[in-house]
Amino acid sequence: MTKADRIHSTPPETIPCPVLPIAERVGQLRKVLDVAEGEISGQIVELTFALETLASFEQARSLGGAMFQAALAIDTARTMAEKINSPYPALLCQVERLLESAITVLRSSMEPEEYAAVQRAVDAHSSIERPMHHPLGWLEEIPALAARGREVTSFRRARPVNELTPQHVLVDLLGGADFDHEILDPEAAAKIILDRLRDAGFLIVDASGRAQP
Repeated sequence: MTKADRIHSTPPETIPCPVLPIAERVGQLRKVLDVAEGEISGQIVELTFALETLASFEQARSLGGAMFQAALAIDTARTMAEKINSPYPALLCQVERLLESAITVLRSSMEPEEYAAVQRAVDAHSSIERPMHHPLGWLEEIPALAARGREVTSFRRARPVNELTPQHVLVDLLGGADFDHEILDPEAAAKIILDRLRDAGFLIVDASGRAQP
């Protein structure tokens, strides 16, 4: 190809997205469906379903078209889970999270008017308008929990072992968060427990075998 050919060659034609007009049409139908009643409502539902099925046979070539297909994939996964009475709800939730994450990225790359054209059709099947729940959010608290644990360990190591008595251990247990029931006076409760053990003939000793008061 000569330089002149390159200069006068026709630029490649942009292929329009076949999914985008379907998504826009579905959005219009769903808007009408909000106020439709009776037989008309049923016909709109059938037409909407037919258009959404048609969209699954097309290759998206736009952000809006891809977003609409991802939203349809979420709805398809939910329908499949209901039809087969899926025993794996966690897997369905995982599919929804992955697709909604992709939808969110697509939306952030779109102009407001582009998103507005498909918003109603997308919102019918996805929940990107709602904040995503993070079941593992507690992972972010691990550094603070670890620091707190190091402080407690450091305090216990700094305290001479011979200062700890069974009374101290029981008070710590009964007054701590690990104990299911609230004890108003952990020290008195600890004393009662130790007295009952001694009355029953038990001898309380430490790790070295020495009897404890």
